[in-house]
Amino acid sequence: MSIYGLPGSRMYWNSTTRVDCVADTMTMHRWEAIKRNIHFEDNTQLIPRGQPGHDQLHKVRPLLTSLLESFQAIPMDERLCVDEQIVPFKGRSGLKQYNPRKPKRWGYKICNQSHKLFFDNWFTSVDLQTILQKRTIHCVGTVRHNRLAGCSFSDDKVMKKRGKGTFEEKATSYDGVQLRA
Repeated sequence: MSIYGLPGSRMYWNSTTRVDCVADTMTMHRWEAIKRNIHFEDNTQLIPRGQPGHDQLHKVRPLLTSLLESFQAIPMDERLCVDEQIVPFKGRSGLKQYNPRKPKRWGYKICNQSHKLFFDNWFTSVDLQTILQKRTIHCVGTVRHNRLAGCSFSDDKVMKKRGKGTFEEKATSYDGVQLRA
């Protein structure tokens, strides 16, 4: 149903807008009964909004926990490229985020992680590099000038005059971790 994205769920069974792969799977009445009665968590255990321990995902937390355990059992490649991704969503949700730099600006942000990471300047900071190195997660990323306090590099114009292949490298120790820029 999410692939076809019709505005109303009854449209999948309607004779003019019927989607066979959905309508042939189960009847409309069966679908509505499941949708109306499915529960993953006891609503009486819900901690009210604004109270300590409130969980916006309380109603689906057991499902998410089960999925997370299953996903973590999948073997991952040693080298991953990390970037945030927006899963488009236009409905109402307190979990929805806005990122004007993405093609789909509103939705849920998803990030990936593993033990050898390569990422863009959205993630790169001295503090993050330090935390990851202490957890023996090796990483490389592009960095913004304003995130390297006290570290100065040649101006872009100077570097262009020096020609292709020119680079500068700076090394330091921060909080017991060796960093290079």
